[in-house]
Amino acid sequence: DQHIHLGGDEVDFNCWKASSSYRTWLSEHRYHDHDAYSWWLENVFEHSIKVLKKRVVVWEDPFTGGGGGKAFQKVEKENVILHIWKWWNYPSNFHSVTHAKFK
Repeated sequence: DQHIHLGGDEVDFNCWKASSSYRTWLSEHRYHDHDAYSWWLENVFEHSIKVLKKRVVVWEDPFTGGGGGKAFQKVEKENVILHIWKWWNYPSNFHSVTHAKFK
């Protein structure tokens, strides 16, 4: 398959905060939860695209406000498909995704 779905919907940062090693890592990098998530996405995007040679599919959440914003600024847009699932906000999210030139 040429695609890999990375999920990304409904990320609960409270689970991460339960880990003392995560809290230490945040402090050492001077990150907040959304910074850490964006860092993770950016690295997973790069690995998936460059090493695994896959196009990335991810739920719309990280793009439309779920904390992954910086990762989407650095990725090659033709390699990412944003999976829109929030029917109650479909017109707005669809516009945001397509306006940013994502598929």
